[in-house]
Amino acid sequence: MNTLKLAKPGLITYGLPLFIILSSVSLAMSPLLKKIPELAIGITYDLTLITPLVYLFLIWKKKTPNITAIPFFVIGVLLATFLIPSQEQFHLNLIKTYVAPLVPLTVVSIVVYKVYQELISIKADSIKIEDKYLLFKRISKAVVPNARVARVMASEAALIYYSIFSWKSRKVTKDQFTNYKESGVISLLLGLILVIIIETFVLHALLIEWNEIVAWIFTLSSIYVIFQIIGHLKALVRRLSEIKEDRLIFKNGLLGDINIRLDEIEYIEMTTKEVESDKKVAYLTLSKGIDNHNVVIYFNRTQQVEKIYGTVKECEILLLHVDNKDRFVNRINECIAINQKSNIK
Repeated sequence: MNTLKLAKPGLITYGLPLFIILSSVSLAMSPLLKKIPELAIGITYDLTLITPLVYLFLIWKKKTPNITAIPFFVIGVLLATFLIPSQEQFHLNLIKTYVAPLVPLTVVSIVVYKVYQELISIKADSIKIEDKYLLFKRISKAVVPNARVARVMASEAALIYYSIFSWKSRKVTKDQFTNYKESGVISLLLGLILVIIIETFVLHALLIEWNEIVAWIFTLSSIYVIFQIIGHLKALVRRLSEIKEDRLIFKNGLLGDINIRLDEIEYIEMTTKEVESDKKVAYLTLSKGIDNHNVVIYFNRTQQVEKIYGTVKECEILLLHVDNKDRFVNRINECIAINQKSNIK
C-alpha cells in the first residue's frame, strides 16, 4: 500500500501530460482531422502549450525544477510539425516564431540565476573553494537536481576550464600531495597527444577524398579528445590531493576523486604489488598497468570513488600513485593518530 501511495504523485505528474500528448496524437492521426480541419488549432495548442503548462502546474511547490517542462514543449512542437498538415500550421508557426525563441533564453536565465545564487551562498558561508572542479560540482548540483547529470555537467565545465583557462600553478603545502612527478604520466599524455595529432592529419587527408562530412566529424572528435587529455594533464598539476581536518581528499586530475574520513582507514602501506583480495578494489591511477600504484589503502567500510562523467565505483581497497610516498604515508598515519587522541579526549 505504501508503494502505491508513493507512486501516485509521480504517476499523476507525468501521466497526465503524457495522456494529453497521446490523445492529441491519436486525434491528429484520425480521419476527424481531415473532416474538421479546425481541430488542428486545438491539437497544436494542446501539444505545444497546454501539456507543458499542465506539467508546470503539477510540479508547482515541488522540488522538481521548472526547467524540466521544456522537453514537453520541444516534443510537442516536433509532434505538431509532423502531424499537423502544412496548410493548418498557421498557429504552430506563430508559436515557433514568438514562443520557441524564449525557451533557450529561459534556460540560460534560470541557469545563470541559480549559478549566481550558489556563488552568493558560497560567499555568505565564507567558503573559499580553490579547486575549481569541486566548485563546478557544487554549482551543477544546485542547477540540476539529478546527481548523475550534475556530475556530467561539472566534468564538462572542468574540462573546458582546465584545458583553456587554468594556467596559474599552486604551491604545495605540508598537507598537500602531487601524483604526477614520479609516474611519467605527463610524458605519456604528451606522447599520446602527438600521436593523435599525426593520425588526425593523415586520416583526415584520406577520409576527405571519400566523404568530407565524415572527415570533419572524425577531425573534430579528435580535437575534442586532445582537449580532454590537455584538461586532465593540467588538472593533474593544479588539483592537489590534500588532508583537511579529519579527511583525505585524493584527486587524480579529472579522472577520479575520493573523499575519505581518516577514521575509516584501516591501514595504509607502500607497495607496488598487485592486491589479491575478494574485497572491492579500485584504482586511482591513469589506467591499470600503465600508471602503476605505489600505495594501497585498506578501509574498514565501503568507500566511493567518483570518476569522470558521473560514474561511481565502490571500493574497500584503493590503489593509487603518489609522489614522495614516504611523506604521504607518514603524514596520513600522523593525522590518524592525532584524530584518535582528540576523539579520546
